[in-house]
Amino acid sequence: MKKEIQLEAPIQRYNGEVTLQFDRANWHWYRVYPDGKLERQAGVTGVVGIIDKSTYLVPWGCKMMYLELLRKIPRTDDQHVVSISWDELTQILETAKTAHKRYFETAGDVGTAAHTWIEASIRNAMNFTGGVVEKMNEFAPTDDRAVNCGLAAFDWMKKHNVRWQTTERVVCSRQYGYAGTCDGTAIVDGCDDPKCCPLPFWDELDLIDWKSSNQLSVQYLYQTAAYQQAIQEETDEHIRARWILRLGKEKGDFESWYEREFEQDLQGYLTCLALSRAHKAVEQRMSEQKKLKTFRKREEKKEEKARIKFAKRTEIS
Repeated sequence: MKKEIQLEAPIQRYNGEVTLQFDRANWHWYRVYPDGKLERQAGVTGVVGIIDKSTYLVPWGCKMMYLELLRKIPRTDDQHVVSISWDELTQILETAKTAHKRYFETAGDVGTAAHTWIEASIRNAMNFTGGVVEKMNEFAPTDDRAVNCGLAAFDWMKKHNVRWQTTERVVCSRQYGYAGTCDGTAIVDGCDDPKCCPLPFWDELDLIDWKSSNQLSVQYLYQTAAYQQAIQEETDEHIRARWILRLGKEKGDFESWYEREFEQDLQGYLTCLALSRAHKAVEQRMSEQKKLKTFRKREEKKEEKARIKFAKRTEIS
């Protein structure tokens, strides 16, 4: 159910020609026009959510339930299953059904903590050291997995001589009507590892996006291409490549993905955007038709009650 809109402070884009406000209650971006009209913008992250991820999530959910059952079903020291009542088994199964939700929440905390630490370190660097992260912020996370993620990200920044230009950058596309928050842009050099950087390069303006995930996904390519399009559309900056930096939620591992293909990835995003809008339009039409049917049924019931009431009065008279 939609909550009451809670707009945050306005953000200016396109040299003040576009005003955006974020609705914190519903996690929506709005474009604000001079007359006060609000036009909801498609959210970059929400749009790519239309991609079917069940191929990965269903096996993972089954795995979480399986591991939960292994932990919960009682057994002896010699690994024989202990006899339990049907009610006890049912309770264990009920608990195992939601194992994936509990794991997801815990793992999400790891990624969030790592991301927060990295972001604070980048902000310090932009304020005091010309965008070069010379050391991580002293307020490190308490979870070792989050610390491992942060230190791996720091190592990546050192190896690539990263000089941050922007961080937590709000972007929007006037052409396509979407908005979102990009993790940042930076001047980057290639490293000596050909598996990471196949070709040498220096002083390249790149888009950087941190991802809390246990695997890289095609939707990240679409999402970062949308950010790149919005930035280039507004500023004419030429972004050469995108870095997707994965912060592992389970083991605290780190993985980088360097991507220069832009047009194909942007087309993938725009296809998701078109499908998302068409899908919402159809849902809205169906919702209105259902409401109309419900209204008609209520009216028919009222008319039927009125007819019965009138018939009874006629019989009495």
